[in-house]
Amino acid sequence: MGRGDEASPSLRQPQLLLLALVSGVPALVYQLVWSREVALLLGGQLEALSCVVVSFFGGLALGAWRFGALADRSSSPLRMYAYLEAGAALWALLSLPLLRGLAGWLPVAPSPLAQLAVVGAAVLPATALLGGTLPALLRGLARSPEEGTRAAGWLVGANTLGAVLGVGLGVLSIPSLGLSRTLSVATAGALTLGGAALWLSARADALEAPRSNSESPRGSDVPASLLCAAGLAGVVTLGFEVTAVRMATLQLGSSLYAVSAVLAIFLLGLGLGNLALAQHAQRTRHPMLALGWAEAIASASLLAGLYLLAPAPIQPAAGLSAATLLAVCAATLPATVAMGAAFPLLVRVGMGTRRVAGDFGVVSAANTAGGIAGALLVPFFVLPRIGVVGSAGACAALAALLAGFFLWRGSRKLGRAGLRSALAAGIVSLGALPLWLRENSAPLPSHPTRLLYVAHGAQASTVVRHVGRGRELFVDGDIEAASFGPALRTERLIAVLPLLVHPDPKTLLEIGLGSGISLGTAARFPLTRIDCVEIAQSVLDAAPYFAPTNGAVATGQDERLQIRRASARAFLARHPERYDVVLANTLHPWSAGATGLYSVEYFERMRGALRPGGIAAQWLPVERISASSLGAILRTFFAVFEYGSLWWGEGNLLVLGSPTALPALDAERVAQRLERAKLRLPELGIRDLSELRVRRIANAASVREVLGDAEILRDDLPRLELEGARARNLRAHDPLQLVAEIANTAAGHDPKRNPITRWLQSRAALARGEEALAAELEEALFAEGFGPAREARVTRRLARAQRQFANSEPGAAAATLRETIAEAPEARDPRFALAALRLEGGDTESAARELRELLEQHPEDAEAWNLLGAVESRAGHLRTAAKALDHALRVDPFLPQALANAGLVALLRGQRDVAQRMQARLRALAPLGPHPEELALQSAIEDTFGR
Repeated sequence: MGRGDEASPSLRQPQLLLLALVSGVPALVYQLVWSREVALLLGGQLEALSCVVVSFFGGLALGAWRFGALADRSSSPLRMYAYLEAGAALWALLSLPLLRGLAGWLPVAPSPLAQLAVVGAAVLPATALLGGTLPALLRGLARSPEEGTRAAGWLVGANTLGAVLGVGLGVLSIPSLGLSRTLSVATAGALTLGGAALWLSARADALEAPRSNSESPRGSDVPASLLCAAGLAGVVTLGFEVTAVRMATLQLGSSLYAVSAVLAIFLLGLGLGNLALAQHAQRTRHPMLALGWAEAIASASLLAGLYLLAPAPIQPAAGLSAATLLAVCAATLPATVAMGAAFPLLVRVGMGTRRVAGDFGVVSAANTAGGIAGALLVPFFVLPRIGVVGSAGACAALAALLAGFFLWRGSRKLGRAGLRSALAAGIVSLGALPLWLRENSAPLPSHPTRLLYVAHGAQASTVVRHVGRGRELFVDGDIEAASFGPALRTERLIAVLPLLVHPDPKTLLEIGLGSGISLGTAARFPLTRIDCVEIAQSVLDAAPYFAPTNGAVATGQDERLQIRRASARAFLARHPERYDVVLANTLHPWSAGATGLYSVEYFERMRGALRPGGIAAQWLPVERISASSLGAILRTFFAVFEYGSLWWGEGNLLVLGSPTALPALDAERVAQRLERAKLRLPELGIRDLSELRVRRIANAASVREVLGDAEILRDDLPRLELEGARARNLRAHDPLQLVAEIANTAAGHDPKRNPITRWLQSRAALARGEEALAAELEEALFAEGFGPAREARVTRRLARAQRQFANSEPGAAAATLRETIAEAPEARDPRFALAALRLEGGDTESAARELRELLEQHPEDAEAWNLLGAVESRAGHLRTAAKALDHALRVDPFLPQALANAGLVALLRGQRDVAQRMQARLRALAPLGPHPEELALQSAIEDTFGR
């Protein structure tokens, strides 16, 4: 055979390579649509992706193994390909209704195995048929095992590049056509492709005589050790893909864009790797050595990519931009090219002498089976234990070990060195696990920042941060809740408001636990049943850190309260219980996976969970959201709930909805319920009932009048999430201006009639940069006693006092704080700041007096008890200091400063064992290494008692 003939397989029948290229397009559209649909049905983006990936590649492996052997015996492999492609398209067309029907039989909180069974039943038949298409094309393209390696590389490369096109078409089609129509278009294209293949097969049959079935042996000569190595290579590839999707989601803020970007990059890299090595794999004399170096490069590239893609635990997603997409590409493409280059080398090593399609199918099936294991192990077992970067590091370590194995098999001399290098790379990769667990900026000295809890789960990465006078809850980098300031008041108000409006509430459901503060507030009311559904285990485990303000809802002491780990959508669809009040305290609309929590189908499920006369309450932000998205959510909500009202919270919105008319707030009923709950309106940032009534912006009719009859949000069209991913630099005043317009319409276009209208106008002016207008409106509202204006004034004066103190003007700072206390005596922070200022100046008596006055009003303030302990210790009253610190730790056992102060006071009293217990408790609160408080206490213990 001449040299031109040697390179001819890819040129002899270019139509087969074209079929392989185009065949990849609908297959990946199927996968994208299935991933979105399963996430909506089962909840949990990563779990849904894993179920689809396992079913998708499981079917490919099964099809490659079974149909590969049949292709070797087929007299017309091209006709076989046509039937497989068409059959897969027809099954895919039925898959969405089948998925929806089967999901209805699942329990509220199905096991991973049950989820996988449902997805597999709907998806695996189609993917098994797809798995047989490449072996069939390979049989038609390669006439001998010598041609098989090169042909396999070209076919897989072409098919993979087609899959990249499929990802792009899917991303473009889903937002405009929706899931169902996108799938229909893809299946129509696949059926057309099958018809074209049938036409080509008729021509091929006329030109070529059928091959004898007896020429193909049925056995396989692929060594078991190679199949095992191929499987482990698959573990690395798909394990890293699932991990990269999670990291990209944290970067891009959209699960569809993240999945699509990672899929496209992975497929591009694998395709380029296959194409680049297709020719070399056939010619090389040392395929094992080449395999070893490919895996070594994959391991090193994977580790290097972590420096670009590894997310910070308290950093929100950067959003969709050229820079973030480039970072995702640079972090994943080099490793995937190396992984793709390994596949034709695996085929070269494993292909026997006569079974071209069969041996290819066996190697491909082993590689895919390993990928299935990786897609299952990483999200359900590995990631919750060692985190997202730890999972990527484990993939790198496994790739390094594979490199050592192949190098050892290829050359003993090189192998020993290669094995040592691989082991070293594995150790380095494991050492890189805590790489991302660092803070991006140093905290201000006056507001110590401490990470108390860091946990990773299949659904979310969760962090609890202690900062200043409270705690913050981060979920996938976004702040979801806080135990201080406006966030605290909002979390309480969303629970209190519907319980005050409802005529006689007995049962309540909260969707999304968050910090547990809303649930704890609701538990203060005389309800008979309180349920909560939360999908993320890492969020559930974070609840105890908010015990001072959430009423210790996670302890199980309240028999009325039951917290369930489940998808909110699944719970609402399948749980039979009905409730008087349903609170939706869910993800921000811009968060990954949040689209399904703001659609008309979701709100209909909320309505279905209500008893007659029941009320649904929904929290909504006005930051980092466009006016069109906010309007679409409100329009969708009030398309489901005929009656309702829109309320102003603390820099956000609260929406009430009901199938029946809502009663007006009754003064006597409100007073009685607040008294029974031992709640005061000032705890909600509201002075009295009249101010609470003023917070009502509009009723449902006024909202509909302003928003009109434009499109509502549906599950099938995930536009909300896509817009959120694109729009990180929004004009902040637009949503505020929309809400102000709604308020103005409700007030009869006379802003003077309603203070809330003027307040919204002041916030919109401030967002536009018109500070003078904002200040003028705010001062007028403050003079009228409007609560939000009063809170804004307190916040501004606290900031002024902090600046004065920083500028070495303690007298001016104290004067500002005293003035603030006189205007807002119920506010905690000014009095606390004044006590801290007195202590800084050495006036312990005045500091103690301020703190005791504060604690008379707020005995649950652990920070104030801690500062009182420090004041008494400074004054030499060690016993009194110890009591104050003990009180602080009873209120909040996780307060680092109180633990350290209690240890230091114990040392002064000669109680070494107490100091060491405090040190041990501090160590347990330092997931990323010791806090300064622990180091200071350790140093004091060593100075007092020696090492």
